[in-house]
Amino acid sequence: MNQKLIGIVVTAFSCCAQTASLGPGFAGSDISEIISGLNSSKDKWKKSEFEKATEYAARVKGPSDPQLLRFVLSGNTNESWIDFAYNAESQTMSMTLRGLWCERLWSEDGKPDVCYVTLISKLRSSREYTAINSIGANVVVKERIIEDYGLALDSSNVAGLHAHSPTFSWKMDSDEARAKKQFLRAALYCRQVQLRLYDDVRGKEPTLDNPYNITHELFLVPVRAESLVVFDSRTGSVMAQF
Repeated sequence: MNQKLIGIVVTAFSCCAQTASLGPGFAGSDISEIISGLNSSKDKWKKSEFEKATEYAARVKGPSDPQLLRFVLSGNTNESWIDFAYNAESQTMSMTLRGLWCERLWSEDGKPDVCYVTLISKLRSSREYTAINSIGANVVVKERIIEDYGLALDSSNVAGLHAHSPTFSWKMDSDEARAKKQFLRAALYCRQVQLRLYDDVRGKEPTLDNPYNITHELFLVPVRAESLVVFDSRTGSVMAQF
């Protein structure tokens, strides 16, 4: 896995200049609905062997003024992908996006690495079966096929987002940090730039010591990142904007 540009740190120079509050209970845009719509028209956006690359790019290009989408990056299903940490000496809160990966996708063969983040995962199927290894030992293998829905950052207006596990920091006094840290969430504001999906498959073979056959099918919406917002999940108040 290619993990370039690890450790980039971005500091917020101004807080909350564009968005005062997202409102209580902010859930953001529905990635499942968008991907379902694109999957239903897959035959239309798949590249034809009779189509030039330039013709295909023009055909799947998104509208000139696409709708602003707002996706919550941290919540009950993926809190571990984002780490919030406070430094009392510098009075600084930091957020590391450990769930942001930059690597090559097989569906985009010949193109540069794609930076992406998974928003939700859905179990599509599961089963157990008995396998025999090369020395004749039996093992019960647990098979899982999981669909991962997320965003591919085709371009970004947010400094530092095109890197693996970037860190973003902003000033916050210790009293406020103590009261709000556990409620902090992040949201990515973006616009869809192509009327298609990036897809890929990730998996590993089961072994005697680790008898799990897990396959991840990745579905990504190509977007242009406009801003990254940190907010209080209770009130929707914006703490920092990058």
